[in-house]
Amino acid sequence: MLNGEFRIGATTAEGAAVNVTRLYNRTMRVTGPIKAKWSITAPTGLAITGISQAAAAVFTVASTASLTSGDVVTISGVVGMTQMNGLSGAVTVINGTTFSLPINSTGFTAYSSGGIVSGIGNTGGLDVQAS
Repeated sequence: MLNGEFRIGATTAEGAAVNVTRLYNRTMRVTGPIKAKWSITAPTGLAITGISQAAAAVFTVASTASLTSGDVVTISGVVGMTQMNGLSGAVTVINGTTFSLPINSTGFTAYSSGGIVSGIGNTGGLDVQAS
């Protein structure tokens, strides 16, 4: 498999094998008959434990493992630095617990507590192909 690719195999109620491949958070290829409705559940948000006042705001979370540089995320529920709530930006992962967004927070009120990073993994449209 290529870097950034994962595969999921399943069997339909009729016994047909179904293979799903997700490449780079954008493309799914489905092999086999598709007879039932299906959906994708978005991952839950990350809890924020800190936000810097900087030209590119730096966020601290428990783990950045579910983030990829380029993911577009939205911030909500922040106490103190409430100017951040509702803003979105493309992630730049810095290390295992911090990432930045291209949001100038130098003039924002200091971070106090709380906040959620949502939209993780939503980097654009989803192309579903049956073959």
